[in-house]
Amino acid sequence: MEAKEARAVADARLAALPGYGDVVVNARADVMRARDHLARAKAAVEVAARADERNPGGKATTEALAKAKQDLVAASERVDSAEWILQQANARVPHAIEDLENAMVRANRLASHVNQPPPFGAEALAKVEHAKREFAPMFESGKKTPSVADPGLRSGAPPVVKNPRADLPEDPLTGAFASPRTDRATPPTPVEYDGKKWDVVGVEFVKGKPVVALKEAGVHRRYMPMTEVLKGRTVKYEGKDYTLQGVRQRIVALGEPPKDFLVLEPHAEGAEAAPLRVPQPPRNRTSLWHRPPAAPHQEYTGAEADLVKVSMEDANKVTITFKTGPSGAGPEHTYALGPVRFDSVLLTPQRETPAEPEARNSQVAGGANPSSASESSQHGDMLERKVPLSALGKEGFEVRLQGKELEGLFRLETKDGTTTIRPVDRPGETRPFTETDVVAGRYVEIYSPDFKGMAMLDAFHYREAQVRATATIDATKDDVPITDPLIGTLAPGKPSQLDHGTASFRHILGLLKGRSAQEPVTLFNFDLSFDDVASTSGEHEKTKEVLDALLSYRSHNSNATMRVIADERMWNNRPPNEAMVNTLLGAGIEFVYPQSTAKPRINHSKGICVGNDVVLMTGAVVPKVSEKAEVATALPPEAARLYVDYLKLTFKTDAFTGEDKAKLASLAAKLASKGVVVNDPMIKTPYAARAIDGLITGATRSIRVTVSELQDVATTQKLIEQAKKGLEVTIQHRGLDEKSREALSEAMRENPGLKLKVEDIAAWKPYPHFNAVFADGAQSYVGTAYLWPNQLVMAHHGLSHECGVVQGEDATKALLSQLDALQALQAGKAR
Repeated sequence: MEAKEARAVADARLAALPGYGDVVVNARADVMRARDHLARAKAAVEVAARADERNPGGKATTEALAKAKQDLVAASERVDSAEWILQQANARVPHAIEDLENAMVRANRLASHVNQPPPFGAEALAKVEHAKREFAPMFESGKKTPSVADPGLRSGAPPVVKNPRADLPEDPLTGAFASPRTDRATPPTPVEYDGKKWDVVGVEFVKGKPVVALKEAGVHRRYMPMTEVLKGRTVKYEGKDYTLQGVRQRIVALGEPPKDFLVLEPHAEGAEAAPLRVPQPPRNRTSLWHRPPAAPHQEYTGAEADLVKVSMEDANKVTITFKTGPSGAGPEHTYALGPVRFDSVLLTPQRETPAEPEARNSQVAGGANPSSASESSQHGDMLERKVPLSALGKEGFEVRLQGKELEGLFRLETKDGTTTIRPVDRPGETRPFTETDVVAGRYVEIYSPDFKGMAMLDAFHYREAQVRATATIDATKDDVPITDPLIGTLAPGKPSQLDHGTASFRHILGLLKGRSAQEPVTLFNFDLSFDDVASTSGEHEKTKEVLDALLSYRSHNSNATMRVIADERMWNNRPPNEAMVNTLLGAGIEFVYPQSTAKPRINHSKGICVGNDVVLMTGAVVPKVSEKAEVATALPPEAARLYVDYLKLTFKTDAFTGEDKAKLASLAAKLASKGVVVNDPMIKTPYAARAIDGLITGATRSIRVTVSELQDVATTQKLIEQAKKGLEVTIQHRGLDEKSREALSEAMRENPGLKLKVEDIAAWKPYPHFNAVFADGAQSYVGTAYLWPNQLVMAHHGLSHECGVVQGEDATKALLSQLDALQALQAGKAR
């Protein structure tokens, strides 16, 4: 069986060999097109500038110039991206050929072990040698990128590369495709029908005739950031207009967690509503305590008693109206506000009365049942209709296909009674559309534990995020659970340390004390606080010791760059922090707050860098830590240097360019190859999530998951499937979402022989505040990433920076030993 699988892997790679050159040619062609587009954009700016000079102050010419400049920035970023993709393609080809050669050698060796003839003879090996000669410059130049103007560039239209092929990726995390991502990510154009625009959500056959399911375009449940987008907008509550001031917390009862409520300011008479979107601040902001207003309105200066405070239970009574569609060019719709998580607000469209369907029933073709082929219905919060495909015109319309969301758009059309489908933005044949083709909706409905309900996410972005977070399985490698070539193992060094309570602060203090080389310091924490009414005096003293160490370091290193990276929203919930921040700012220690763009972005990674020394941690510096167990890992020198560069770039406080994006992606990839895995919202790289997936799906004997929370039913299902294969699976958690709980209960009820153990460890003292996955006792991940949908699939309402490490067998066993000791401590306390 092993020999057969090895041969199948090698056969697949050998079949892909002819296309290796196509990938490079396509990448080169993309660079040429991008550069041509940039030249046109530069010319357009010059033309617009001259027109603006001839008509100074003219609205049309000023707007045209601004638009041309925006297009120029986008064109420049497209060139940067295309050149980076070409560099990646050239770098990957030699590795792919080497992997093919190794796979063939392995298949031949395994065949000889079972007394079979070698499946790959001289002819196959000659193909590999020919490929090596063809790509010799890449091997000889250390895999450097050949010039786009290389005389060897093939002429004519670039050949099409079949989708997807992860061994030669356009994006190392998703694979290669026939079209650039910008084309493939373009959503289908809504269809026009009955005076409205509609999204196509599916096609079914009724009596052999295609019937199209439609939902009104742009009207769906959506998330919007409170601070960057909604704050300062006009909302309506109990029939009156108000200005939304944001969300606050207050303590309702002692001993209970604070509750959120919306704050509404009485609307000034005759005041104009602020636009829904305003220019965004830099991606990261430094050294400011209060955020500037997100909208062009004055902060409230009236009496506190005049503010209206609406509990989140009544948030759906507050509504906001805005235009939907591209750039707000569509019709107006009213949305009710809902729950808020990590500054992201769930907006639900208000129901509308469906138009009467009788007038449309006569359009049903082919004798289809009107009730099923042309009808209106209320589906959830959106108006839905079903109409025959012929009612949507002869020109057809754009769709995505289920399972092929990443390939781009297809055009569905009917001609001479035949329904056909063809690719939109790439070469491809026109073929008949059949019942086996499943049309994907513009959006997919995904369960969100944060909001305890369904969320609507763009189908392309969600599928892309899924693929990027899924580890590649290489059947030719079986020495460790993770066989993904993008994920490495941390070099041997000091093992991770499991600390109880404030003992975790020793790693910060150890790097800060006794150094005097003017080395830069970066302390990155989700939260940071040195005062808390619930903390003990001992906890308070320990956290204050960190503050004192920062100030002491500054006093001995006056020229050193020092900064703290944290999440601003968490800090603002702790009023005592203001004095502490002012103290640090007064000492010349910067604060950097990650800023959101389309989605809230927070820093959940934790650790400290001093010079080129780095310790990654799972615990924040807050007083109430004695109940927690944390893990700290000192990075080996090479990985530490890479992480310092990575941290500087991902939290840089000025403009984030296309070149920055390419460099950041390269640093994140290099870190992953060294066993340091990050989830990065700036470039949507979920290496931490990919490592977790690789451990769970690659284990062959046992899996142990010890996490703060397991709130992702997809991960739960993977664990169940592994248990059904006979693996010993242990899940230790402090919280399960309902769907995961139901799935686990059902699996154990229907399969009583499963080696599946689920243990609630919320009562442990101290309880694990880290997230760890152990596979076969041979490899592990430990870090900050929770097993939450929005931290595993980076397409949800909020994105967070996460960090962790993948460790080999010795370090894994050392950490398991410390975890077993913590578990034994609980048993001792129980007695």
